[in-house]
Parts: sequence; C-alpha cells; structure tokens
Amino acid sequence: MPVRYYCAVLLFPLAFVGGFVKALSIREMAEPVAVKFIFPQNHSTLSRSEVTVICMLTRVDSQGHSSLPELLINGSVQSWDEIFAQPVLAAHVRLTTGLNAVKVGNATLSVYVKGGSAKEPPKGWGELYSHPPTAKGQLQCTSCHAVEKQNGRLALGKALVPSACDKCHSELEFELKHHHPKQPMEQCTMCHSTHASSIKGLLKSAPKQLCARCHD
Repeated sequence: MPVRYYCAVLLFPLAFVGGFVKALSIREMAEPVAVKFIFPQNHSTLSRSEVTVICMLTRVDSQGHSSLPELLINGSVQSWDEIFAQPVLAAHVRLTTGLNAVKVGNATLSVYVKGGSAKEPPKGWGELYSHPPTAKGQLQCTSCHAVEKQNGRLALGKALVPSACDKCHSELEFELKHHHPKQPMEQCTMCHSTHASSIKGLLKSAPKQLCARCHD
C-alpha cells in the first residue's frame, strides 16, 4: 500500500474519534446542571419570608463536584452559603410577601408568602410546614444527618433515622400518639417527610392513605 494511502487510513479514524470527543465535550458543557429542590416545595405557601433554599445536585463528577448553578430570587442573583460540600447547596434568602419565583440553574419553582397586604395564595397551594423547634432550639441539618468535614465544609451524609428522631421522641410517646407498636414503623420516613410537608405532622399523604399501605 502506498505511504499516502496508509497515512490516510490512519488519520481518518483519528479524525473521527477527535470529532466525537469534541462533540461530546460541547454537549457536556451545554448540558444543564441537574438540580433537585429540597426546600421549599413548588406551589406551596409560607408563613415567613426568611427561608433557607436547599437543593441537591443530582449529577456530579467522579470527585463529587459539579459546576455551581446560579440562584435567582425574583430575578435577583443570590449567593450560596459556603457551609456545605456538594452535592448539597443552601442559601439563606429573604422572600417578598406574595408570589416569589425561585430559580436554580434551569430548575424553577413558585412559592407564596403570606402577610401584609398580600392577597390570598392561589387555590391548592397548601401551607408548608417544617419541623418545629425542639427543647434544644431550632433543628439544624447536623441534628439529623451524619456529617464529616470535607475541604473545610460540611459533607452531609444520610439522615440518621430513627436514631435522630429517638433523641426527642420516646417509644412510649410514639405508641400513645400513633396507637400502633413502634417496631414495624420505626423508619419514620415511611410516613413522614424529613424537611417539609403541606400536611400537618409532616405527613407524606393523608393518614388514611398511609395506613392503607399496610392495612386493608
């Protein structure tokens, strides 16, 4: 085979692979950061204007990092708190009474803050309940999550259920309130949301629906 043809045979696959890698890199750069809102929830009503927006990045690299998405509150850029390691993002923000738009990267949600001269919230937008303060004060992320230091920031692990709940809720209290032995239901997240819910008691759904999962 002449040299010029031999070189062409080698260069063609290299050019093809190079073009593929370049296209892949461009696609990855253009691909939006995947975000899951933890708090607040979309189409919910809040009774206070000062809140902590909490998100989780659902797509990170092998080192556990992703590009930091921009946080906008009603179109105004806000700064993320430099407390938590990715994939958790948090920011203390002040919302306005009435309708608010929260945008993180390409993910958006709407929340309504009651108070002042604000009109009634849109129909079906339930009030969002959070865990009330305990005898030791307001709960923090570290009250319920496993935590370790990572490059000067807090890396949150899984929620320590039920041990975190047991610090404040005794077995006797549980059985008196639920009319049910604790052991089959000791994983509190079977029925309760950990961060917030539009149903009192931080329930995931109506009590009858929850009971029907196990009982006819």
